[in-house]
Amino acid sequence: MKILSKIACIMILTLIVCMPTDGLASWADIGYITSSHIGNIYTRDELPHFRIELENTEDVAKQLTASCVVTDLETGLFVWDSGTITDTVPEKTMFVKGIQPNLEGKFGNFKMETILTFDGKTDTHVMNFTIVQSNEHLADNMGYSCHFSDLDDFEKGGTEIMKKSGSAWVRDEIKWEIVEAEKGVYEVPQYYENFVNSFCENGNDILLILCYGNELYESWDEDVENRYVLPMPVTDDGIQAYAKYCRFMAEHFKGRVKAFEIWNEPETETFGGGKERTAEEYSKLVKAAYSAIKSVNAEATVIAGVTAPLSGSGSRKFLGEFLSIDGIENYMDAISVHPYGGDAYYADEDDFNYFRTFESQISLVKGYMTSNNISKPIWVTEVGDSTYSGHSEEEQATELIRTSVMAKSDPVIEKVFIYNLIETGTDPDDRESNFGVVNRDMSIKRGYAAVANMNNILKDAKFSNKYIENKNHTYYHFEDRKNGKDIYVLWTNKRYNGQASLKLEKSNLIPDTAVSSKNGVVTFTVPEEYDVQVSDIIGNTLTQSDKYNLSEEPLYIILPLRMAEPDISFEGKSVKVSGSNAEVGSYVTIKVVNEIAMGKPIQYIDQAVVDKNGKYNFEFDAGENEFYSIYIFGGRNKITKYNENSAYKTYISYLVNGKRCENVSQIKAGDTLKITLNMEKKKKDNPNLTFYAGVYGNENILAKLNTSDIKWNEDNTAEASVEFVLESEKQANNIRCFLWNERLMPIMPTINLKN
Repeated sequence: MKILSKIACIMILTLIVCMPTDGLASWADIGYITSSHIGNIYTRDELPHFRIELENTEDVAKQLTASCVVTDLETGLFVWDSGTITDTVPEKTMFVKGIQPNLEGKFGNFKMETILTFDGKTDTHVMNFTIVQSNEHLADNMGYSCHFSDLDDFEKGGTEIMKKSGSAWVRDEIKWEIVEAEKGVYEVPQYYENFVNSFCENGNDILLILCYGNELYESWDEDVENRYVLPMPVTDDGIQAYAKYCRFMAEHFKGRVKAFEIWNEPETETFGGGKERTAEEYSKLVKAAYSAIKSVNAEATVIAGVTAPLSGSGSRKFLGEFLSIDGIENYMDAISVHPYGGDAYYADEDDFNYFRTFESQISLVKGYMTSNNISKPIWVTEVGDSTYSGHSEEEQATELIRTSVMAKSDPVIEKVFIYNLIETGTDPDDRESNFGVVNRDMSIKRGYAAVANMNNILKDAKFSNKYIENKNHTYYHFEDRKNGKDIYVLWTNKRYNGQASLKLEKSNLIPDTAVSSKNGVVTFTVPEEYDVQVSDIIGNTLTQSDKYNLSEEPLYIILPLRMAEPDISFEGKSVKVSGSNAEVGSYVTIKVVNEIAMGKPIQYIDQAVVDKNGKYNFEFDAGENEFYSIYIFGGRNKITKYNENSAYKTYISYLVNGKRCENVSQIKAGDTLKITLNMEKKKKDNPNLTFYAGVYGNENILAKLNTSDIKWNEDNTAEASVEFVLESEKQANNIRCFLWNERLMPIMPTINLKN
């Protein structure tokens, strides 16, 4: 899907380079409004800044009056007003004045209207700009397919736009016919050197497509009508000549280009060179090219397959046959596919043609791999959505994020390249011209901001689990252990429900985030103490609310990463404590206290660094039949106390009026105190135990007492709760909890809640 009008590109380019700055500009009779940023793109860490530029040619100073209003293009709401700006422009002067709209915390596309009055004239200037999430480092699994190799002098704009997108990889081509214009003589023109070097300096990784044919070796058959690219070589001489070109490219760009892709969609008439090439023909090209590349650059990644969408039966047949060729897995480091979906539905939704969905196409590839005993990563080197003929920017953004999130959840998919970065044309009714997330005039579509935001949120996150409720609502859960975040990506499915409500509930009664769905309401229950952020697809934080609208366009729920309850095992005197979900690189500490020994001596203390997988481990010795408490503390989590003996694990929580209570001073007159005991037994017996909770006032006088019998569940756990209403603060100087058997023998040490 690489249709490009070079003449049109050069015409547009001429307009851009004639502007007075690198960015887009607005101008009329009174000077310019200019920006120094390509595409007028700003990041979260930058204040949008523009300049009023005008010239006073007279011998006398003149007054300038200006006013600026910024509007959010999505909502139509005014978000900033400069008020009236006045200044004196000295005589015979080129005057420059800065404008800095204050849009802190806002993301998306904006319009700035500036009214200038000078020397008896009044003009209105309109300029659009974009604010995206900043990306301190680039997402290694995301990239864009680009056409910079065909666009003269576009390196500067391309590198800046790529970097702010947050995607690490650039996919482009340097054609064989250009590199070997004279038989046996290989030379990369300086423009292409600049193109590669500029992205290397920018911190991007490069995937080069080694394509297309070369008339020095093979030309079109006379009956071929589709002459979009030169034919793929199929003769022995042509294949060997192509391999020499591949070897030269791999050696020449060693250390600069990390990966090479063997051709592009060879099974199609368009890119096969007027004919649909067979799997057997392509396999010969792959084998020769792979061997040539690896002979001079063993570290290079070589990608093969590179089929058009598998919604087409021809592409499915081609890939199935290609992967079944004996030993072909030895000639590629990854399998490339282009799993575009349909225009009417999103990547994960049912369609009348099953194979039009992203998930179905990936499943098909994995099926071919399994049946042929091939274990290779998948590189999605093209996938995207066109904004043509009324297909909106909102739909494009939705498609790109849902596809990318699904890809990030699949451990077999290693890279995803969105097709494409900059539009290849300006005709709004031409599908091929409108796949870009950046317009031909370098202004930004919603999809660009959406991908930049996703890269910012998910670049360090690992997939945890997926939830689909009757195909109506979908969420993906990711854990970012590096930054200590739990991230949920949610949406509804158009074909089924389309609109729903998202409800957030806070509770102290659950250990982890929980989700439920009923009657069009998706409820997330999160711990009381957590600050929860809900943001839209481009990064705007939504106003705190009990309910949020949930639609086909994904939302993000972000909250602190909660350490999982540690696992505790016993082998005689040896106790092993291990846990996960901790913040990578942080410290976890442990303190073990012997609760029944005189003076309650510390049995064991230690600290550990959380490894790259978010795990930590401790091991110590303790008496087999003694009571002890284990205290674990790590990252953002509060101290958790585990009371242990040889038979039971116990955990006690305190709530005052439904909120966590950690000391008696938090309890006021009239408050309701709820104490909950959670237990786990290690034997299969069912002992008769009773939980006692007493409230002690001044002079250690028992003011209130409540009890609850323990009822065991089938999974060897139990929960018991008691409640008090305290009429006086003096009643609660100390709260003590006991667990006794029917003979009043203590099962756990006394638990005290004091001031």
